[in-house]
Amino acid sequence: MFRKTVATVLSGQGLVTEAAGQLGHVDESITKKFYIQKPATAPTSATPWNC
Repeated sequence: MFRKTVATVLSGQGLVTEAAGQLGHVDESITKKFYIQKPATAPTSATPWNC
């Protein structure tokens, strides 16, 4: 859990390369795929309600 938190916080500051290095990953793609939490998405207000 701590590794994901570190990666997500560093990524939020634009430091993906540093996050990968901190976790010992040679390739950023592993860090992005498995360790950086994706932001939750909500429906847009443009979505019509079917009442």
